[in-house]
Amino acid sequence: MKLRPDPRSKDHLGRDALTGLLDRRSLFLDLERSFAESAVGYVAIFNLDDFAYVNHLLGHRAGDALLTLVAKIIREAAGPARTYRLGGDDFVVLGAGLDLDAARMFHRRVRDAVRVPLTTESCPPGTPPNLTITVSGGVSAWPDPAHAAWCDVLRAADVLLLGEKQRSNHDGT
Repeated sequence: MKLRPDPRSKDHLGRDALTGLLDRRSLFLDLERSFAESAVGYVAIFNLDDFAYVNHLLGHRAGDALLTLVAKIIREAAGPARTYRLGGDDFVVLGAGLDLDAARMFHRRVRDAVRVPLTTESCPPGTPPNLTITVSGGVSAWPDPAHAAWCDVLRAADVLLLGEKQRSNHDGT
């Protein structure tokens, strides 16, 4: 799969309006280029656990605030790696030039850093007590014989994310 930037644009990098992170199109273009040019690299994908509670019970303004906070935490943890908002409550980090061991350490660092407690005073009745928003994630790297194209790396990370959510018994939102 080959993507091309809009020839009318001087810069293909788009930004997510809410978080300021690079957007989905930028991820696809950067991943395609990194996969072709870097001998090693990784993709880490993260999704907020129990995000529906925030959006549905506290409102979209609270959800947007949480997304902005999590984006900041992930961006700071990523260091020189590029950080993207894929959409919704999905975030991706692209670490070109870094191997799978570095990616796994980064994955653990983000999971440890994203723990946002919601106090019962700020939540409406029916909210589970002591709810802490966390993230689930998946990491995939290249080179790997199973990854013939950049989209295979992203797909593999997404499958690992879904597996982690199922093992953790989260609701998948």
